[in-house]
Amino acid sequence: MKAFTGIQNFFDQKVEAVNQYLQGLSVRERVMVVFTAIFLTVVIIGSALWKMHSLADQQQTRLNELKDLTVWMQSNAATMKPANDLDLTPADKIQRTAQQQGLAVS
Repeated sequence: MKAFTGIQNFFDQKVEAVNQYLQGLSVRERVMVVFTAIFLTVVIIGSALWKMHSLADQQQTRLNELKDLTVWMQSNAATMKPANDLDLTPADKIQRTAQQQGLAVS
C-alpha cells in the first residue's frame, strides 16, 4: 500500500508540473502542445499495431509455406525409395504401395 501511495504521489507531482507548464503558455501554444502530444500518441500506437500486424502476416505466410511443404512431403514420401528395396519390411512395402495409389492404410 505504501508503494502504491508513493507511485500515486509521483504521478500527481508530474501532472501538476505539466499543468503549471501549460498554464504558463499562451492559448495558441497550449493548443499546439496538446495537439502534438495527442498526435504523437496516436502515431506511436498506430505504428506499433502496424508492426505487429506485419509480423503476424509474415508468420502466417511462413506457416502456410510449411503446411504446403508438409503436404508435398507426405504426398511424395511414397515415391522416395531407399537405396535397397530389400531393406523394407512387408508392412512398409504395403504402406508404400497404398500411398502410391492414394489410399491410407490404418
